[in-house]
Amino acid sequence: MKTRIISAIPFLIISLVVLYTWFEIITTEYIATWRHYVALALVAINAVLYFVRYKSAVLLTGLILILATFNLLAFFTIIQTSGLTIMGVSTPEIQLKSLLLLVIYCAINFNLLINWYLDMKEEKAKKNLKNN
Repeated sequence: MKTRIISAIPFLIISLVVLYTWFEIITTEYIATWRHYVALALVAINAVLYFVRYKSAVLLTGLILILATFNLLAFFTIIQTSGLTIMGVSTPEIQLKSLLLLVIYCAINFNLLINWYLDMKEEKAKKNLKNN
């Protein structure tokens, strides 16, 4: 139970940020973009998923953070992106705040994700042994 709460910390941070962002959008003159709407929908789906399928919810949290990092979702009211141009070639624009949240997510859930991966590999190996 304690592990589940700790691994949900990145999602809780995302949820609070998205709620605050929508509060700002509703009460001020900021206008929501399609990135804000998609982020709100995915966070709502992920919240339900945490009660139904925990493993899938943790994985979806990581996917949401990756999408936000590469500027496909917006958690914050003002979208700030950064990118590099090296010898005329530009890198994809990323949101540094979302990247920080992704790093926190990876730091907290690294062992959990590795254990799930190894369990999946072990199940496949057992299934292959039964079939042979």
